[in-house]
Amino acid sequence: MNERIARLVIEVQGAGASVELPREGVLLVGSDAAKVGLLVTGQGVASVHCAIARAKGGGWALKDLGSEFGVQINGSTVSSQRLALGDVILLGSKRLTIVDPSAPPQQTTPDPRPAAQASAPVSSSGATPAVTLAASAAAGLPQVLGGYRLLRSLGRGGTGQVYLALQESLHRQVALKVLDRRHEADTEFVPRFLDEARAAAALSHPNVVTVYDVGTDAGHHYLSMEYMAGGDLEGLLAREGPLAWRTLLDVLRDAASGLVFAESRGIVHRDLKPANLMRDDHGVVKIADLGLATQVEAQETKSDGQRLFGTPHFIAPEIVRGQRPDARSDLYSLGATAYRLLTGHTPFEGQDATAILRGALHGSFAPVTERAPDVPPGPAQLIEGLLSRDPAGRPTSAQALLAAVERLRAGQDLHPASGGQAAAAVANLPQAAPASDGILRPVVTAALVIALATAAFIGGRHLGLWGASDPADLADSAGPADSADSSGRGGDALAGTPASEDSPDPDSGSLSAAAPGTPAAPGPESAATLGPDLDSGETSTQEPAGPPADDDAQLKQLEEEARLAFLQLADRSLPPLERVSELRALAERFAGTDAAAAGNALARSLEEQAQASAVATSGASRVIDEALASLRELAGLKVMPPQPATALAAIAALESTAQFPAADAFILRRNALLVEIIDVACAHGQAQLRLADEAAASGDFDRRRILLDEYMASADLPTAETWPAATPTPGPSAEDLTRLLAVANSARLGLARLQYDRGVFGYERERRDRQALATALAAAGGLSRELRQLDLSAAARRLAGAGARMETPELAAHLESTAEDVRGAAGCFDTLAAEYLASGWRRSTIRDPRTRGGTSREALGADSQGLRVRPAGGAVESIPWSAFGGHTRALDNLFNDRLRREWNARERHDIANLLTLCAVGEALAGAAEMFQPNGGAHFTKGEAKALRDAYGYPQAWARTTESRQTLDRERSAALVLVDVLESLDAGAYARSVAGTERLLAEFGDSLLALSLSDGSEWRDPAPDPRLMPPPELPIERPDPASPLATRGTPASPPGQE
Repeated sequence: MNERIARLVIEVQGAGASVELPREGVLLVGSDAAKVGLLVTGQGVASVHCAIARAKGGGWALKDLGSEFGVQINGSTVSSQRLALGDVILLGSKRLTIVDPSAPPQQTTPDPRPAAQASAPVSSSGATPAVTLAASAAAGLPQVLGGYRLLRSLGRGGTGQVYLALQESLHRQVALKVLDRRHEADTEFVPRFLDEARAAAALSHPNVVTVYDVGTDAGHHYLSMEYMAGGDLEGLLAREGPLAWRTLLDVLRDAASGLVFAESRGIVHRDLKPANLMRDDHGVVKIADLGLATQVEAQETKSDGQRLFGTPHFIAPEIVRGQRPDARSDLYSLGATAYRLLTGHTPFEGQDATAILRGALHGSFAPVTERAPDVPPGPAQLIEGLLSRDPAGRPTSAQALLAAVERLRAGQDLHPASGGQAAAAVANLPQAAPASDGILRPVVTAALVIALATAAFIGGRHLGLWGASDPADLADSAGPADSADSSGRGGDALAGTPASEDSPDPDSGSLSAAAPGTPAAPGPESAATLGPDLDSGETSTQEPAGPPADDDAQLKQLEEEARLAFLQLADRSLPPLERVSELRALAERFAGTDAAAAGNALARSLEEQAQASAVATSGASRVIDEALASLRELAGLKVMPPQPATALAAIAALESTAQFPAADAFILRRNALLVEIIDVACAHGQAQLRLADEAAASGDFDRRRILLDEYMASADLPTAETWPAATPTPGPSAEDLTRLLAVANSARLGLARLQYDRGVFGYERERRDRQALATALAAAGGLSRELRQLDLSAAARRLAGAGARMETPELAAHLESTAEDVRGAAGCFDTLAAEYLASGWRRSTIRDPRTRGGTSREALGADSQGLRVRPAGGAVESIPWSAFGGHTRALDNLFNDRLRREWNARERHDIANLLTLCAVGEALAGAAEMFQPNGGAHFTKGEAKALRDAYGYPQAWARTTESRQTLDRERSAALVLVDVLESLDAGAYARSVAGTERLLAEFGDSLLALSLSDGSEWRDPAPDPRLMPPPELPIERPDPASPLATRGTPASPPGQE
């Protein structure tokens, strides 16, 4: 394990508390200091909220322990998930972060945006098979479902898993919800789901998430809807904190607009909350699940946990009282949502649903301006009006709310006169009743029964951490950390599971069906009739029967419900340690009742029995240790590279001939050894893959190929013959073999993609070089000015400096070679001056480039700066060498037949390059005039002829192959430029543009094109390699029927099957 990862810690933001992630065992997180290893106190944090332990294959994973308000990681609600550096975890109102304590303070952490909402585009081929299969294989789904290619999981809803999918017929990204097996098997639920989904598909509004399609394929029922790339607002709050009040007004405008549409269709959402307000990639807020939040979703929650429909923090008080919801109930939920988004808190906070619902019915909330002082009175009073306990105190409709929001967004009513009347005026509302004094009065009978049923379902969930189907794939060794809160392995939810048909009649008080050794349930001999039927999952929609006479009535109801839960638990067949966990959970949920006392007593008894059993089996530990030592020697865990197939075959051969202990302890440890063999092989393969990726990142694709070839040659992958069918013991699990094969498949895919990835790397490198080169050649006046003025020393430095920054070796070499030619051309003037001083010139008459037509002057001398001439009848003047820039004819006359000797081959080569550079400068001067944005310039036929002729003067000097190639390249580019300028002068703009594109594409490496280019393509652009689909390989998976892909589990003790 990497030491850096081994020192990751989880810290509570704003509290200063932190703890290192566990190297073994389990770290419990919650608000009860006596039970957890990391104390987190705050609204919505359960006493034992979640657990963190080591995961298979390295790293850590987090699992929600049935908390009432769940766990969000990077804005997505999860039940279990692997953790990574920089993850942001939301428990109720508290945010925690995974950090590296050894990192320097200024080090940034990865972007905590949820992967589920990543908005990267999908290539035409969709995702790679590895990504697609990872999203669907764990759920037993095909790669393509009903014409939708599954790309990755986005999260989980109340009735199933939601995936990002590609609708192949339209090449459109969608969110695809697939019902889970429990609901697919419900013959009454599925028709309602399909009918309501079809009805929801008819709802179309800019602020409502669109339902596209519903259907069935391969036995799976699915619903496709609009993919909201921006995620939900709860996730936004978790990542970025409370919203600014002006941003919140935009949210309210969009949500109110969607509710106006809902009211026009007679639809009440009933579960409006930040998690159901989604943003698209343009920031528009839309309401999710509108039209689905009726019978289907209500039945979903009732059958799952007998809960009151809606989320306690956002549910309207009249719904808690059992009254029928209407559009104003959604306005309350929207007000609670706005309060949450603006302040980071919910209006009413508590440790459980009962406390929160009591607050909604009888409590008072902190004013908006107390939690968010920068909010003007107008928006604050509008939100507080929406939270009126009396529906009559809220806006009369969503349309009235929308009008009030628009006034606030326009800057009106931000600072109303004063007091409560101003608050009513802002939203055109009746005056809301004042808040109570904060004393929580008893809740009416119906509300309390429903709330307690909610708490019973949530709090009574099985607290076992690592189920066999856990997507986080946590380590088998992550055992319980606190016997009062965690049991380690599987089991059904307690209160969420309906009683079996053989359960004792709760009204009779009989315990005849209880498991042996289970004491009689406490409480009265006959059960009082409860309002909602806890076994059927039906919630009463009738008016409440009225408040209880006093608190005793509520306590009696609590006792009766605890007795019923105890009866249900007694009827279930569970392993001892799982039963202990369930009993502890029951005692905590119904603390203070007789059932809680009986549950604790029975749990202690079962724990004592388990300890006695452990002592009885300790004598066999030496035999087990010796047997495992012999197997570990065959495993060869220190052999590099690992040989997993060789090790497994040796163990299978030994187990076929030797007798080994049959104890559960041996089987578990022997299975762990098989897992360790696979883990070591996977770690080695992953290390090789990382080295190969690093080589590719630096452009060394040959080394990448060597590394991958070496790994594949030495991988020693297991086959069907590795663990013969005649072996009396089971081999590694299919899950572990799949992990190893996945590493090998990644290596195969890396080899198959080698040329593709090399092309992408080269394309990106050239694109960066083009843009960097255009910037370097244009800076500080640019190469164009230097060539026009024959400032060749500066031009050579610019070209050499640009070449040194290029990543593409060929381009860097070309620029350095060009810079060398420019330096040689610059030296021609020094040679001319030196010859004048040494022996004089053969001809002393030169053409003055400063005059029209080149008036003849007599040269009196030359030096490194220029010439001294005497005009006819005038004083001596100086002509700088730069004056010859753009005057190729005069420059040719300056060198032609000038010396008393012949120019040598090297000098002629340099003069040819000098004249070519001068011609390029002449062409750039003509282009600069024509490309002026104000226009008015003309490119005459005479100028076109002069520009063509300018490239004829170097022809007589170009005797070497190199100088002729340079001249031909620049002359061809200039001819294209002449056509561009003539077309531009004639108004043939399409031809001019086409010619410019041809100049940059065909002659992009010429000095003329380099001086004009802005970094666009410099050759015929091939198809963008990024748009080419990468090679696809099928993922190899072991045959589930193979003896190599099966593993037995220890038999349960007698009586616990």
